[in-house]
Amino acid sequence: MMTEKRIGTIFLVLGLALSLLQSSGNCDCKKPLGLIPRPASLTLNSGSFRLNSDTAIALAPAAAELQSGAEVFRNFFRQSSQLELAIGGDQGRTQNVVIFELAPNPELEKLGAEAYVLEIGQDRIKISAPTRKGVFNGAMTLLQVLESSEDSRSAPGLKIIDYPRFEHRGLLLDPARHFLGVAMVKQALDAMARVKMNVLHFHLADDQGWRIESKVFPKLHEVGGAGSYYTQDQLKDLVAYAAARNITIEPEIDLPGHNTALLAAYPELSCSGEKVEVSKIIGIHRNALCPGKEQVYDFLDKLVTEIAGIFPSTYIHAGGDEVMAKDWQDFGPNQELLKTFAQKDNHGLQCYFQDRLNQSFLKLGRRMIVWDELADCPPEGAMVQAWRSIGPVKAATSSGHPVVVSTVEPWYLDYPDWPWQLRRVYQFEPVPAGLTPAEEKLVMGGEGCLWGERAPEEKIMVKLFPRLLAISEVLWSPKESRDFRNFKAREKMVRKTLEEQGARFGVLLSEL
Repeated sequence: MMTEKRIGTIFLVLGLALSLLQSSGNCDCKKPLGLIPRPASLTLNSGSFRLNSDTAIALAPAAAELQSGAEVFRNFFRQSSQLELAIGGDQGRTQNVVIFELAPNPELEKLGAEAYVLEIGQDRIKISAPTRKGVFNGAMTLLQVLESSEDSRSAPGLKIIDYPRFEHRGLLLDPARHFLGVAMVKQALDAMARVKMNVLHFHLADDQGWRIESKVFPKLHEVGGAGSYYTQDQLKDLVAYAAARNITIEPEIDLPGHNTALLAAYPELSCSGEKVEVSKIIGIHRNALCPGKEQVYDFLDKLVTEIAGIFPSTYIHAGGDEVMAKDWQDFGPNQELLKTFAQKDNHGLQCYFQDRLNQSFLKLGRRMIVWDELADCPPEGAMVQAWRSIGPVKAATSSGHPVVVSTVEPWYLDYPDWPWQLRRVYQFEPVPAGLTPAEEKLVMGGEGCLWGERAPEEKIMVKLFPRLLAISEVLWSPKESRDFRNFKAREKMVRKTLEEQGARFGVLLSEL
């Protein structure tokens, strides 16, 4: 007689098998399709396509803007299949070819700038989209389809029509607290590209380090860098590397707080002028730039201009969190400023500071991102990042400001993975209830945040995976398609491929 526990185990196994079948349909592959994030629409057809040493990648039309994406696809494919595909050749070729096609498509254009169609037949594979971004997204889906086969060289006949739910699908990395080598950052960018994440939020300055070479204010990296920083050439190389993978790097210089490293180099920019040293401890520090000093804004105007010359992103993150300045109230010019504010405290001074700083952004045609401490006074054109809770989303969107969501619980990836955490990461909804339709449209997406205090370079991958996969699906796939059991079945397949290519997955407590 079977025990209740054994019966439960049998049902669990049957449920997993059903989940695998649901994710693969009538796939000709020996394994189901390991697709993360889950496509919006997938129709399986008869037949299959097998790539070989004579298969070529054709760019149609011969569009130079598709070249870098094709090279990224080819390199990823070579890692998993050991096949080297030629790019170019006969543009009229109709057999044994993978076609990357830029083509107007009114129906796809309604779905956004990153939509694509992937069609796999017996003679050819075609990825078609109105934009370079769409073609690249289709290529990353094709890569996962191929990697679902035994030797990563076969694909079932199918048609996928796909597009993202959100336009901002981000990951924060923090080399300010623990410096990350260029190779590590590129490895993270590769992992992001595979699952269609498209924004690297690069936290480059904090109390523990200033990581950008500055030719205008060299003491920033010479003193504040504490021996570890990126040269401008290295940063420009990372920008280009990311762009080839449909990823924008948005730098963050946290202002006016979290500035011990900056003030170690230029102490005169604080209200007290007190000398400080680059911090070697974690936690909130009370060192901040001075809102009442005009020289601060002259300094920052030159600095923002220099940073904008390195990073072409529309948005640059200006911080604004955890400002607990110890010397603002005692500085006479600050008191004069407060007389004109409705809020007679440090928060009023911070709102003034961020507005003044924003003028440098606007004249450069750039936009500021600020943390949710400024949700009640966001500068003109600014985006708000909600991190303490989902609550500030309403405050920001109701005033017409876009929002990115990255709440501590559950999308801070430096935190440990408790037994329930992966499920909570997957089930988290970035759009809170109670928003109007217009406000919902202002929720641009979200980010997983991997802060550096507890994440030295050797721990980056185990903290990213598998939670980054869950976040990618939340931000890409239709909300109504979310299914945790189905996701877990696909996650095991994607994990195997990524681990074979050097990624390291953390051991979840829930799996012990």
